[in-house]
Amino acid sequence: MTRIVPSEHCVFLIRAWRATPDSPWEFVLHRSGTNQTEYVCGQPELFSALSRQLYGEGQDHFGSDEVVHILSG
Repeated sequence: MTRIVPSEHCVFLIRAWRATPDSPWEFVLHRSGTNQTEYVCGQPELFSALSRQLYGEGQDHFGSDEVVHILSG
């Protein structure tokens, strides 16, 4: 198998927590090597924030159907 060398790569640190077992998940998305940090509440917002970090503002490459599919496995 031939290894593909990426032309670009990004490293992200995602921290997740919730105040109580019934609370929604909250996240901090930090892009390594930059000062870019976003605080979001909920998985759909996390995927939108990740998309913004990768593709720029207004470029949501994770549609809501894709997010539901990713989250449900």
